[in-house]
Amino acid sequence: MVIAQGLVIATDMQGYTVALDAQTGRIAWQKELLQKGLPGFVSGLVADGEVVFTGFGNALCSLEAQSGKELWRNSAWDGGEGSVPVMTLAVQKMPCGWHKTRNFSDWM
Repeated sequence: MVIAQGLVIATDMQGYTVALDAQTGRIAWQKELLQKGLPGFVSGLVADGEVVFTGFGNALCSLEAQSGKELWRNSAWDGGEGSVPVMTLAVQKMPCGWHKTRNFSDWM
């Protein structure tokens, strides 16, 4: 869960990201990330204040925090069972995990 742009934003195990107004608790926006297959979402999400990064594998994406508009979606990595990314933001990159022998932080 993150707080950005006055919203509390979380992604559930089924791949739905929901933003709640921090003052009223009302749903501001919601988005289905369309994750295909296992595993469910266990990696959490991160935000830089204006952009939220969430998802896993082919559903890994960035969303505009205020509106939920998709800004970017991963097309290079399909994830896979046993791949559990832990996301963090650092110097224009989002390292999100390790899969087999490739470090996917290099292309983000």
